[in-house]
Amino acid sequence: MASKSTVVLAGVSLFLCGLLVGILIATPPFIERDAPREVAPAVPATNDTLAQAVEALTRAISGLQLQLVAPRTVTSETPSKPAHDVQDFAIAVSDLSRIVGELGELHATLARSSPAPRITRDAPDVLVSDSVFAALHAKEESMVAREHQFWSTNEVFETYGRPDKILQGSFGIEWQYERGGQRTIFCLVDGQVANVMFD
Repeated sequence: MASKSTVVLAGVSLFLCGLLVGILIATPPFIERDAPREVAPAVPATNDTLAQAVEALTRAISGLQLQLVAPRTVTSETPSKPAHDVQDFAIAVSDLSRIVGELGELHATLARSSPAPRITRDAPDVLVSDSVFAALHAKEESMVAREHQFWSTNEVFETYGRPDKILQGSFGIEWQYERGGQRTIFCLVDGQVANVMFD
């Protein structure tokens, strides 16, 4: 008859397999290069299901570790475990602990890489005075470009408001602001600022 620890370990392993299958099913399908261009579904910024699963698995492994180190009273009815069984059990618990750490990192990565909501035409505009753009032009263009590198379209919109023009540039989309007789151009590639130019 299988020992209690072996049964618990098998149950945790099945739980882990189910979790990984769920993650794979939830992963958006790969879009081939020649397929029609579509917007991939956004990954939730906080995946509560994955976070709860990682927490539950962590608790289960902690319980296994306590069983591993807990003193065990040996009687005539409960023969001691062979040393190799204890060693294998310890290795399995260590492997599961490592996997839990990797799942935690995956959850953190999903949260960091989640795209921001798309800006819609009815989004409230942000009123920005001309002095904000004048302060930008008081700096070196290269410095302003570096300060804004990798900003998202949402960050630009929330900081500088709706652009006066949106044009297709040589290397991406250009958001142009014409304020106080000066033009500020944010060059966007894949939804992020790649460069800022003055005109």
